[in-house]
Amino acid sequence: MSVSSDLLPKVSLTDDDIVRIAETVKQLLKDDIEKTVERVVNEKQRHIIDRINDIEEKQCNLESTLTIKTNQLNELHVKTTKLQQKFDDLEQHSRKGLLRFSGVPFSRGENTIEKVVDIVKKIGVNIKADDISVSHRTGKYKENKPRQIIARFPKHDLKVEILKSAKKLREIPGLQNICINQDLTKTRDEIAFQARAYVRNHRLKATWVVDGKIMVIGKDNNKHAVTCMYDLNDNVFQSDNFTEINELEESEMQYASNGHDRTGSQFLNFTCLNTQSFLAKRDIIQAEFSDRDILLFTGTWFNQHTDYNDIKLESFNKPYRTDRNHKVRGGVAIYVKENIFSEEKPEFKINGLECVWVKIHAKGINILFGNFYRPPADSDNQIWEKINYSIDLAINSNADKIIICGDFNNDQLNHSKQKLREICNQNSLYQIITDAIYFCERSVSLLDLIMVNDPDIILYSEVGENILENYVRYHCPISAVINTEKQLTKSFKRKIWQYHLGDYDLFINELLKINWDTLTDNQNINTAAVNITEKILEAAEKSIPNKLVQSSVDDSNTVLLILEYDEIKKLEELIISEQDVEDVLVNLDISKATGPDLISPRLLRSASTVYRA
Repeated sequence: MSVSSDLLPKVSLTDDDIVRIAETVKQLLKDDIEKTVERVVNEKQRHIIDRINDIEEKQCNLESTLTIKTNQLNELHVKTTKLQQKFDDLEQHSRKGLLRFSGVPFSRGENTIEKVVDIVKKIGVNIKADDISVSHRTGKYKENKPRQIIARFPKHDLKVEILKSAKKLREIPGLQNICINQDLTKTRDEIAFQARAYVRNHRLKATWVVDGKIMVIGKDNNKHAVTCMYDLNDNVFQSDNFTEINELEESEMQYASNGHDRTGSQFLNFTCLNTQSFLAKRDIIQAEFSDRDILLFTGTWFNQHTDYNDIKLESFNKPYRTDRNHKVRGGVAIYVKENIFSEEKPEFKINGLECVWVKIHAKGINILFGNFYRPPADSDNQIWEKINYSIDLAINSNADKIIICGDFNNDQLNHSKQKLREICNQNSLYQIITDAIYFCERSVSLLDLIMVNDPDIILYSEVGENILENYVRYHCPISAVINTEKQLTKSFKRKIWQYHLGDYDLFINELLKINWDTLTDNQNINTAAVNITEKILEAAEKSIPNKLVQSSVDDSNTVLLILEYDEIKKLEELIISEQDVEDVLVNLDISKATGPDLISPRLLRSASTVYRA
């Protein structure tokens, strides 16, 4: 049924009503759209966050796997190197009776044994053909150059006599071009060749071969046997001296990289290195750098779970370190020798920055060491700002000299890299390392640096050889000698007690367990005093928080006053009541320092009721 339009209610809308209705509809639509957009965005955001979390978890797992595989690879490389060394030793042993004759003219239908016998007789050695078990030419044919003759001599004494007489060949007409040498493995032949080159360049005084061992005499007149190239280079560097540096005498400073012995040197020295996982290379680092005074490591890969016993270096104090706990890799540490007094300066550290600052007390001077690590993939300008701010804090401190080291992953051989240069310019720092230190498959870089506020503080610096047995991607150590003498005073371990945190009920209970009569049975009062002191300190150890710190004051040998008895002048009778003891103890001033027995007045007063009995 249709309704007449006349029956419908009449609605009259003004323009204002229409505007209000439009605004209301607009607002409803706007709210609906905003809620829809917010819901869609939140869903997409949750999805993206879940994806990111999954990716980060996978990345963390991959990094952990990579760390494990890297350590396994390093271990395998160490084992492979040792096996290669053993194989080379075995191969050289198999060549023990062999001699090589070079420059012997070739003749068709020749008998090499007869030729060898003829040559040996001419240098004055009595020999028969039967003394040679086998002989033949060896090596590739080259026009106008005869191949070598190799001969085996079963009699060792005969072989040695031939080698000793071989120098006579130079004096015999027609034999001047002939040489007699031991038959060496390829590895040792290369070492012998390099050793002779060092002699020609006056890096070594002499070299010769004995039973497959390459012997060298360095400029220090010491004789060494080498069986690998690393040993040879090490001995060459070891014999180098730097007598022309600031007119210092050789007796005052001897320095070389990778294991040079500086025992007794009075000048401070330090080495910096990106270890690419310290734990996997601790033994190598201990062997190579045991003579250094200060070690600054980056890429330690330490975290909050790293146990000190696993990273301890003999003759060094507990390292000052900053770990990377949110991810693997990274981390910095500074090791300082036990006889050098040092203290950490945490006020220069910045949150989110991998660095550590340590003040070294040298002779008449304080040196502030900073050690930094900047991740290679970090392009955040805030990191550079933090580095600059940390350095600025150190510059404005009261340190006499400042030495900053670390891996900044900012190649200074690439002149387009300006960030670090800007920091050096702003803080008047001098960067003293100029050679490449990081080597990979297709490039070399200068990433690890030494920056100082006074270039005269460094006597000598150098880039050393790779010591970490990684020949694909590796950092070389950088080392330097500082123009200051070591502080002669030693540093000592000292125990600090946190008495305000002590559990004194536990302390009293521990004292009550002690059988005091057994401690005082001895008629010697000095012995009894020592026994009682030890027991009180043992109880304090269990109930009062304490820690060892470094101090320039040695109180480790503090002893109680030894009472001397005078048999003529002595008290016949001395009466002290339990109340007398307690009255003295409860009135002790706990703000006073400990006495020579190292027992705090607080420990005496808190347990006065126990002591009185």
